[in-house]
Amino acid sequence: MSKAAGKTLFLFPGLDAVLDAEKIRRWLDVPSVRQTLESASESLSEATGREHSLVDLFAEMRRPQDVDEDLIHIGLIAIQYAIALESEKRVIPDILTGCSHGDLGRMAFAGCLPLWDTIRMAWASAQLRTRCVPGVNASARSVSGRLTTEQLDWLRKQDVVVSQWTHHHATAAGSLETIRDLRERAIRHGLKMHILLRVPVHSPLMRPVVDEALRISQQFHLEPPRYPIFSSVYVRRIGDVTELKQEAVDASLSEIRWMETLTRLIEEEGIRRIVCIGPSSTLANWIMDDDDIKGVEVIDAWDLCRTQARQAGSLPSRPDASPSA
Repeated sequence: MSKAAGKTLFLFPGLDAVLDAEKIRRWLDVPSVRQTLESASESLSEATGREHSLVDLFAEMRRPQDVDEDLIHIGLIAIQYAIALESEKRVIPDILTGCSHGDLGRMAFAGCLPLWDTIRMAWASAQLRTRCVPGVNASARSVSGRLTTEQLDWLRKQDVVVSQWTHHHATAAGSLETIRDLRERAIRHGLKMHILLRVPVHSPLMRPVVDEALRISQQFHLEPPRYPIFSSVYVRRIGDVTELKQEAVDASLSEIRWMETLTRLIEEEGIRRIVCIGPSSTLANWIMDDDDIKGVEVIDAWDLCRTQARQAGSLPSRPDASPSA
């Protein structure tokens, strides 16, 4: 693939990327990924004062919903960082995009903050969630397949914040009482809802914690990213360190605009290849089957890294310079 064929995006999905335990476990046999998880476990253990093994967490995980959400979040940061470095050996990205929790893996890979500091910052911020109004983030899917404009309009008129991830999947964040009531009424509108996260991330209910989280972030020195970053919160490029910090705050409080971001990346940034860092690629694996999106190739990072020899002749090599961890 030549650069003339279009630009390459590295996509860092959110927690949906760890819902497929089998796709996580296959990465544990990759030495560099396993080593990164082991090192990240040491950093996490140091930050918490308790022993943690992210390798064991992923090796033994069967239902991600039954695992501590904070540990899953830290594990996602570490494994995305490692997968992105492996992918970078095979193809050089032109731009990076994160969605929701994937923004932190993106930040570490971009060299804005060392992985170990990213983990410490994420863990400290996660412990603040008990200060939020009791709330949740719930999945919303149409019982008939594709979400309709009417269904999305109805959802957005409720007392929740809606983020759309695919033509078939959206999430609604709000108070626990609101979501419980909404689940009952959603059925009459052809929507099936279930709780994903027991924290109202991507809604104003996070306001009690974001100021303290921003204060925590001030303890860490961020560097400008080594690759351009396109924000799925602002739907534009960002690069200033102050903007990166503010993006993290705004991502907690507002919707993630992935569908708009995807359109802008294709039409204005010239993206023609999306490498989904994963570990699984539900955020992007529908794109090549969408009749409205033409000329965009989606590559699972696993396929990219597993077939290094076959791809080597067509993909640009990574420069000798490597990022500091």
